[in-house]
Amino acid sequence: MLRDESCPTFFIDLLSEFFSEAGKVVKQMRKTLETPPADFDKMNELCFKLKGSAASIGACRISAVCSDLHHAIEDKSEDECWQVLAFIRRERKNLQSRLRAIVKVSCDTEHLIHRASVGYYMRVEKKLISKGG
Repeated sequence: MLRDESCPTFFIDLLSEFFSEAGKVVKQMRKTLETPPADFDKMNELCFKLKGSAASIGACRISAVCSDLHHAIEDKSEDECWQVLAFIRRERKNLQSRLRAIVKVSCDTEHLIHRASVGYYMRVEKKLISKGG
């Protein structure tokens, strides 16, 4: 797992960066399609950028749907691009929501573990003090 005690928020930071950048890429795609004539070369560039980013964090559905977008771009089908882009936006929001829930559970668990270990050490300290240690 991408966890390092020297930087415990690394994975969360990575995900935050992905969602921020993915949002910007999707927005650029929308603007590219809205500006006639649609720049399919620019769309293709943005599509590969999003696909690579999604694959690197394990967002398999988004990465796979980018293949569909690539085909729509190759066909120069603005309508199909809009449909796939709408699906990507929904999937990005769904993934973001699910990961927020996972992060919350993870943080809650970390908090409980921390509280339990603090309680344990306090009990040990009390025993040591009571035994004159």
